[in-house]
Amino acid sequence: MHKKIARVLFLSALLLISIVAALPLTVAHAQPPAVIFVSTSGSDSSGTGSATSPYATISHAVAVAPAGAEILVMPGTYNEMVNFSKPLDVISVSGEPTNTIINAAGLAHGIEILGAGASGSGVEGLTVENANQ
Repeated sequence: MHKKIARVLFLSALLLISIVAALPLTVAHAQPPAVIFVSTSGSDSSGTGSATSPYATISHAVAVAPAGAEILVMPGTYNEMVNFSKPLDVISVSGEPTNTIINAAGLAHGIEILGAGASGSGVEGLTVENANQ
């Protein structure tokens, strides 16, 4: 009787091993963050956000960016107010705040990061000037 049970268990284990061996293996890879480019010579209507076809405004890039994206801003002056409530990094390509400027003249803020949903966001290498607050 023990031999019969042992044989059934052995065959069951063999069947299970062959089923598991036939299953496809998948490996989860962390996706790199989306990278979106902005340039004063870009276009919000026809740009794609790529290095060769950047957007014209940081606000538009923020609006279309997925959470976790890096928005790389080319040197220039951007006349706008930027608000975001998702985790993003807004980074000056040159790293020089003196040549990558958000001119918020007549606007409440230059950059406003809103709420807990934007936790972990960063802004590097930009100057904000002329904001009302």
